[in-house]
Amino acid sequence: MSDWAARAARAGYILERIAEGCGVTPRHLRRWVFERHHITCRQWLLRMRMEAAAARLAKGDPVKEAAPAAGYNWPEHFSRAFKRRHGYPPSRAGNRLNP
Repeated sequence: MSDWAARAARAGYILERIAEGCGVTPRHLRRWVFERHHITCRQWLLRMRMEAAAARLAKGDPVKEAAPAAGYNWPEHFSRAFKRRHGYPPSRAGNRLNP
């Protein structure tokens, strides 16, 4: 159980699916995340989603491809969440991530 980002992506960033894939209850996974990372599962999953999206944007993928890869059905929702987290829109992320 070392590659959490890959597990989360395979589970569509849904806590219940991640827990099921690990053979634990969602409650147990929530406790483990909080004890280990000192953040909520929602924050933990958002961090992984944004890291996955940033990696795709850094490779040059368009926002319309990075959004679903990060578990967002709508690019607009993804763009708002990305800007809220990083302070700039995902359309400018490639430039910032690859100086």
